[in-house]
Amino acid sequence: IVVLIVSPYMMFLKNYTGKFALSGKSKNAVIIGELGGDKTYHEAINAPDNPYDKTVFSLTEDKTQMKGWIKDKNTSLIKYIMKNPLNVVRRYLKNILQEIELLIKLLIPIFLPLFFTFFNRELFSRKVRLICIIFPMIFFFIYPLFLILERQMLIIVVFLILFSSSGFSLSQTAIGELAGYYGIKKNRAVLLLIKNIKIIIIVLFLAGSGAYVKYSHFGSNPWPVEHKKAGFFLKTALSPAYEQLNVMGRKPFVSFYSDARFTMLPYAGSVDVINFAKLFKVDYIVVDERFLQKWEYYNEIQEMHKYSDEVELAYEDDSGMPIRLFKINY
Repeated sequence: IVVLIVSPYMMFLKNYTGKFALSGKSKNAVIIGELGGDKTYHEAINAPDNPYDKTVFSLTEDKTQMKGWIKDKNTSLIKYIMKNPLNVVRRYLKNILQEIELLIKLLIPIFLPLFFTFFNRELFSRKVRLICIIFPMIFFFIYPLFLILERQMLIIVVFLILFSSSGFSLSQTAIGELAGYYGIKKNRAVLLLIKNIKIIIIVLFLAGSGAYVKYSHFGSNPWPVEHKKAGFFLKTALSPAYEQLNVMGRKPFVSFYSDARFTMLPYAGSVDVINFAKLFKVDYIVVDERFLQKWEYYNEIQEMHKYSDEVELAYEDDSGMPIRLFKINY
């Protein structure tokens, strides 16, 4: 089943990258893992010295592509492993430990039903339950090859919620058997616990899930209000046909809100940025403080209209975090 599901995607990646890889972004995933060292994903991405953006978005020598996005030079998983097996094993084990740490936190809301599931004497006799435990195991052992993200763990948690559903239905019987084994089944507090265990499980599930909003990294990125305003400006002022415009930026928010195509902004000075934009027929360049303030070229590219007559400042908003749109003059 797994082979049938995965094989079309694997062939698509093979045709696109020229190599058998588990991810279309396998090169960038490996880069993050190597640059991060013992750091988590968010620590590596948000490091003060900005190593990820410098490595991935810098231009090649001919200045026609970005180093982290050369599709015909994507990292082959097999070659990457064979190049330095000991280093891969070390990183793999480190990621496994990080993955276990995250899963412990994410599984707290369903710890009780997951525990009671193993009281089911026919636990693995049904194929549905078997699939619900095999699939998360596949993801669990594949993710550490690249890097660990908290949001990736959610698919494992979803399968384990389904797997633990039988534990919810068996919870009263399971507690009764435990209490009988220890000879405390007639205790008034235990009887009360047995009677209300399903309600307790539901309350813990809701309270624990609600805590994700505050203590998880699922929504750690601030809402890009200034990008939304800039996108609506393009859409309202120009009324372009769908995907007629091409907008370049570090993130695709402005292009999303303006229904435009998206081109990634290179890590370079104003002259190279403009030349790269013209190469890919870009109409507008987004320069924003939110995502570019750590770039060494930020001060230069936010004033690029002063360095070149090929661009003009078309939009500016500093009501929140400053953002500018530069129009390319062809």
